[in-house]
Amino acid sequence: MSGHIKWSKLRDELMAKPGAKEGVDRARKESLEEIRLYELRHAEAVSQAELAGRLEVTQGAISKFEHSDDVRVSTLRQYLDALGARLELMAVFDDEERRVPLHLGGSSTGSTRTSPDPATRASTSTPRKSRLTGTKAHQRARTNGGSG
Repeated sequence: MSGHIKWSKLRDELMAKPGAKEGVDRARKESLEEIRLYELRHAEAVSQAELAGRLEVTQGAISKFEHSDDVRVSTLRQYLDALGARLELMAVFDDEERRVPLHLGGSSTGSTRTSPDPATRASTSTPRKSRLTGTKAHQRARTNGGSG
């Protein structure tokens, strides 16, 4: 066992150094600047099956969506909402180092919130239709020969 150092001992020694905590926090923040959807779901400790249940789609539809290169904004909004997050869009002009929040939709309120809050959604009488492919109703219809 000579030449081996326990990770916990190495970590403790590193964290004891001045500024180490700030450096680790900064590195953590930078590493979270852009992550894949499945990484976000994992960070929230939600399984594909659980998320599929929340969205009333199949687990396969969640997998397909998470690995897609091109997604609809509305579908992404639903996915994030089911994780307890909201979608904010930002236009970034690199040459001017300018960031402009975007609002999609007909309202010109200037709000970056792109979907109603949960209380508003709960009070509406029409259910949201998920755009994720492979909805459970769609799967039942295919299995039952088209009857819903």
